[in-house]
Amino acid sequence: MLALYPVIESADSFTTRIQNDKIPNFVMYAVVRISLVFLTAIVAILVPHFVVIISLLASTAGLFVSYIFPTVLRLKLKYNQLKVHQVFVDLSLVVFGVIATVVGTTFSVMGMIEVH
Repeated sequence: MLALYPVIESADSFTTRIQNDKIPNFVMYAVVRISLVFLTAIVAILVPHFVVIISLLASTAGLFVSYIFPTVLRLKLKYNQLKVHQVFVDLSLVVFGVIATVVGTTFSVMGMIEVH
C-alpha cells in the first residue's frame, strides 16, 4: 500500500477538483482506493510473470531510492558538518546499496532469462 501512496494522493487531489457537493468525500475516496486496488490486481493477473518485472524494478530503482540516493544527498548537502564516523557510515551504506543493486539486478535478470 505504501507504494500506491503517491498515486492515491494524486488521484485524491484530482477528484477533489472535479468533485461536486452531491457526493460525500468518503465515497469518492473509497471509490478511488477500490479502483486502484482492482486496477493493480488486474495488471498483476494479465501481465505474465509480473513478479519478475517487479523484482527487477525493486532491485534497481527501489534500492537506489532507499539506500544510495538519500545517503549521497546527505553527503552532498552536509559533508562539512558530518563527523568522520558519520561519513564512514554513509559511505558504507552507499557501498552496500551499490552491491545490493548489482546482486539484485543480476538475480532478477537471471530470473527473467529463466522464465523465458
